[in-house]
Amino acid sequence: MVLISGLMALTTGFYSIQDPEMMMELYADVQLSMDRDTIMIFGAIQVIFGLVAIGGGLMAIWGAKYWGLATAGGILGTVAGGALFVGTLVGAIGLILVVSSRKEFRS
Repeated sequence: MVLISGLMALTTGFYSIQDPEMMMELYADVQLSMDRDTIMIFGAIQVIFGLVAIGGGLMAIWGAKYWGLATAGGILGTVAGGALFVGTLVGAIGLILVVSSRKEFRS
């Protein structure tokens, strides 16, 4: 779930940087008004958060010893909010799953 949230954030971030006008129209549908530069800045932040969330998701899948990175990926995947806030829901579910399975990670 964290990996999916990271991919959503990464994709949304790239679209925000590449075509901010399209994102302005999408966000206007949910009553958010932002200018072009703001959307591009948020897109860059989403890309960074998405990359960390992808790393955390990979740590969660492989059952590595980096529970902290998996948790950080879940948090940033939740905060990034890719795909018009669907990524937030998926990231929150992934974060709950990672936190509840801490014993499965190697110390």
